[in-house]
Amino acid sequence: MEGIETVTERSRIDVLAKRETYVIDASVALKWFYQEEEKAIDNALKLRDDYRQRKIDLRAPDLLLFELTNVLRYKQDLEEKYIRDAIESIYKLQLIEQVSQEVMKEAVRIALQSESSVYDAVYLAFAEKDRCAFITADNRFYQKVKNRPYAIFLDDYGKQL
Repeated sequence: MEGIETVTERSRIDVLAKRETYVIDASVALKWFYQEEEKAIDNALKLRDDYRQRKIDLRAPDLLLFELTNVLRYKQDLEEKYIRDAIESIYKLQLIEQVSQEVMKEAVRIALQSESSVYDAVYLAFAEKDRCAFITADNRFYQKVKNRPYAIFLDDYGKQL
């Protein structure tokens, strides 16, 4: 399975070096594990590879685990073991972080303002809290928030580096 490799411990130099940090949502992570009927797979894989090579930092709220696992669960052609391995892979990447009350409140505000779901807005609120770029492959959500300073569509990843 592609995503299973463990991200190595950060060295002291890695911690001191300033890398671009991106928050991803489940629409991006899904492309790491399921490519059928998906677009922009190359950009998603490049993003993951750049993270593994320590060119960038990736973060995601813990909601990603639930959304990704649920989407994979409903893919008729996937077996339980593959889904379990995908979950293990996400944990090994060490990018999942707990969502704070502050982020949840901001997500509600963003959702109401953009007429989107709180689920989608959580990722953006999580990114904005720490002034990180937010990358999504969900075009419907992106169209609603594209004027926000931290929102990037997956197709555009790499163009700003």
